[in-house]
Amino acid sequence: MKDKIPAGLWPLLATSDGESMPHSDKLASFSRRYADLVSAYLKKADEEILLAAFRMGNEMVRSSIFIEEFAEIHSQTILKLNADPLLGSRPYMEIMMAYGSAFRAMDERIRNNALIRENYGRLKLALGDTIQAINSVRGTADDSYTTSHQQRVALLACEIAAQLGLEEERVEGLRLAASLHDVGMIQLPQAMLVKGDRLDASEMDVIKAHPQVAYDLLKDIDLPWPVAEITRQHHERINGSGYPFGLPGSEILLEAKIISVADTVEAMVSRRPYRAALDISQALNEIQGGRGTIFDPEVVDICCNLFTDRGFTFIH
Repeated sequence: MKDKIPAGLWPLLATSDGESMPHSDKLASFSRRYADLVSAYLKKADEEILLAAFRMGNEMVRSSIFIEEFAEIHSQTILKLNADPLLGSRPYMEIMMAYGSAFRAMDERIRNNALIRENYGRLKLALGDTIQAINSVRGTADDSYTTSHQQRVALLACEIAAQLGLEEERVEGLRLAASLHDVGMIQLPQAMLVKGDRLDASEMDVIKAHPQVAYDLLKDIDLPWPVAEITRQHHERINGSGYPFGLPGSEILLEAKIISVADTVEAMVSRRPYRAALDISQALNEIQGGRGTIFDPEVVDICCNLFTDRGFTFIH
């Protein structure tokens, strides 16, 4: 069977009941069970057999099996049972319908994988455009702190996203946005970034321009994710008190909500020119105090859990 399938379609391992097993063994198991189900249903049309077929179809979707492999299992079963696939007997058609969801789901998975591959290709090109856009800005301040801050925010943001169950492709978009969320700072006067005292109101107004600056730098870069808009929204707050637009929570992208929490925590536990680094407990208390008013409550809960129960650390 394997010789009829392109080599690139064969993963080394598949998973069954939480345990890894060779892919060939997985296919052999499916083949035996599929033949048994078809044979049993052809002899006696029974609802329990159909339910078993549905369950097996779902299992096949969750495993590493491909549509081509399922088609090969099916053809081998027809040969083994000496059945004519063109007869279209009702029992035979019914059990095939039980596998219809598996066909559709696997087809969708393949299309999604193709989309992911296409997006990664676009991302490679877009990253070059991003670097060029950033390097085109003149008078750039020393952004060694900003770079480190963005990397650490991206690390925490992606951990939060994983706990939220976001798709891998969407997490990659979040990773890029978090890694660039403060890129607008490069147009700020260096004196503001290294000032030993807190900024006054007029200086804060200048600082608050950085999300829009980031958006303007990134908006024309062809990316598969709304990275420019995420960066522009990362200082918005769900009660409408954020900037630059004062958006309510319903209009803020989830990725921006995640970055806002990760950004707050990382900024508090890092040393700033005007203060020493704070303890993580102080940072967690801060986001808990804004839970449901300033910050998304689910994002806050997951972030706190990462530090208190899952041993997350910025040191990697």
